[in-house]
Amino acid sequence: MANNSEVRVRFAPSPTGDLHVGNIRTALFDWAYARHTGGKLIFRIEDTDKERVTDEYIQAAIQSLKWLGLDWDEGPEVGGEYGPYLQSERLDIYSQWSQKFLDQGDAYYCYCSSEELEERRQVQMKNNKHLVMTVNAEIYQLHKLSNINLLTANQLCVCACRMGKQFLLI
Repeated sequence: MANNSEVRVRFAPSPTGDLHVGNIRTALFDWAYARHTGGKLIFRIEDTDKERVTDEYIQAAIQSLKWLGLDWDEGPEVGGEYGPYLQSERLDIYSQWSQKFLDQGDAYYCYCSSEELEERRQVQMKNNKHLVMTVNAEIYQLHKLSNINLLTANQLCVCACRMGKQFLLI
């Protein structure tokens, strides 16, 4: 791990198009803060949206930062101790941690459809609740019992993590 006293800031755009002013602002502030504190700027590409991310947009993000005169200490083209710096290349790391949480009973596979999840989000928004998906114990038990059958059927799912007595979809 990094030295706890060293500032590490991360700029992690999702290159589904050209960088916009909000991306540029974040990159500029992160870069300035890292340089001011003697810390490091980490540039990581959130490239997991395979339907919209392209190599062209990834290269455009890199070139945009260079054009602005912003350099980074870890990331694409420079490497670093905590790579890889493309999210899609980190899936093995995330799988290992997900499995650890599943084995400990701190996570479970959720097979709710996109429509079911969207319906829950709408209810939470209507009731001014946080936009974090909470899953009740009944749904947790149902999904936990059905894991083996659904996993062997290759049904799509997400990993839900327990936070205290509630489970959160992440």
